[in-house]
Amino acid sequence: MLRPCHSLNLPNYKTYRTDRLTNRGGGTAILIKNSIPHHILDIKTHSIENTTLNIEGGRNITISSIYRPPRSPAPTLISDLLKIFRNRPECIVVGDFNAKHSTWNHHPRPNPAGTILHKFARNCGFVISAPEEPTMISRSRNGNDSTIDLGISCGLNNIQARSVYDLSSDHNPVIFTLTPNSAYTYAHNCCTFTNWERCGISDREEKLKMMMTSYHLVYRNPHGTCETGS
Repeated sequence: MLRPCHSLNLPNYKTYRTDRLTNRGGGTAILIKNSIPHHILDIKTHSIENTTLNIEGGRNITISSIYRPPRSPAPTLISDLLKIFRNRPECIVVGDFNAKHSTWNHHPRPNPAGTILHKFARNCGFVISAPEEPTMISRSRNGNDSTIDLGISCGLNNIQARSVYDLSSDHNPVIFTLTPNSAYTYAHNCCTFTNWERCGISDREEKLKMMMTSYHLVYRNPHGTCETGS
């Protein structure tokens, strides 16, 4: 576990950290190549910890690494996300949301954070990208693996997410890949999403679904407004 007293440095990379100084766990960080023009953004949030920076240039993409503690109030998650997304047409937020929903999770029962995040994406036209493989491996014999590490974005397309089993931890790292020149304007960053759980799919379609490398959940909001009420 990386503690505030530990260093995190790689040659030719700049490290930005938001350490949790009280209690164990938590904290976020971003490492970025020195050759990439960028600047750090100081965004005050309440229910999540974040490290956020903006990549300068023609695209001006905002990247935010977040951590949401399991016991933080679920309703405040959306207000914090809106602080990050506000006035940033190309933005991706990735991290441990501790949010479960059957749409992107192997665990069938959603938790409050998953329900709220799912509704937020559906009503506001955001893209949720989650790996096909679980990101949290249960230590219990009767426990359920789950996907709680994911990304939510606007103005970007063709985001691939992959859970990696390279560490001896019950929490897998997730690799997000953004395809160059795949941006849409915010107003067009939406399409129709099919709810497979409601319509039912054949065995062949089920196999095809399982072959996908990641989920891309995109919702259309025909009114162009964001409705975040519960």
